[in-house]
Amino acid sequence: MAEALGVFKCEVTTPKAKVLDCKTSSVILPAYDGQVGILRNHMPMIVELGVGIMEVHQEVQEDGHESKKLYFLVDSGFAKVSNNVLTVLAYEVTAGSDLKPELIAKLKSQAQLPAEQRQDIPAKQLKKEALTLQLATLAENASKEQA
Repeated sequence: MAEALGVFKCEVTTPKAKVLDCKTSSVILPAYDGQVGILRNHMPMIVELGVGIMEVHQEVQEDGHESKKLYFLVDSGFAKVSNNVLTVLAYEVTAGSDLKPELIAKLKSQAQLPAEQRQDIPAKQLKKEALTLQLATLAENASKEQA
């Protein structure tokens, strides 16, 4: 029955653990050179991942009447789509629901520092901090919508 609804399997794994294993109706991935949207029956492909936010529309019930949005910060890796299975192998993944309020407050205060105080911070770290704040906002809004 689920196949008629346009859902497919999504697995997200890091070297440390499996982060997600669910049925989904769509996923947006941060590919190395831009965003990639995945739907059921997507052509087979392998994608190099960059640093960015991945959005997953998880199907909660088999009848497709209830879904929730999940957000993850993905830091590099690869994704493979084949036979209605999306497998994401990422070096590092942070779930939006796992962000602690203390970390969010710290990142917000750091983001408000003058540019000259942040010039010694590597560009990749600055980007990850900004994306983590964006992830926190998206996860918070998604949880409010689902409540």
